[in-house]
Amino acid sequence: MVAVTVRITAEQAAGLGLDVTVPKKAKYHNRPKWVDGIRFASTEEADFYSYLKILKKAGEVTDFVVQPPFPLRPAFEKHGIKFRAEVYFADFTVNYADGRRRVYDVKGEKGSQTPLFRSKRANYTYLYEEPLYIVTRDGRGWKESLE
Repeated sequence: MVAVTVRITAEQAAGLGLDVTVPKKAKYHNRPKWVDGIRFASTEEADFYSYLKILKKAGEVTDFVVQPPFPLRPAFEKHGIKFRAEVYFADFTVNYADGRRRVYDVKGEKGSQTPLFRSKRANYTYLYEEPLYIVTRDGRGWKESLE
């Protein structure tokens, strides 16, 4: 008996009635991660979530919200064209025990900011008084900045 391996595409498998799910490749080379049943877009976001849980347990953070929505523009129709609402989802909003409230977007090692992120950040900044902090990790821990 000889074993033969045949490679087929997902479309060919579907044509044969096979249920095949092809994992979507990450757009920015991030690796999605699940923690506490929550899907995070990157390991950095998941690690920051775990860090916030530690701060909450220590009493430094009173509460936090994962992926809070910030509406940027309502849906509208103009010249017969329908436009969807635009919403920016920050990574976290955090309420600290000392009364501070922060809105965070977690970035990877290089702190890369795509043109889409820069545009949404500009719109967010125009509409909301609360600053948007960029969080990155350096060798000593988490670092927040406004740039």
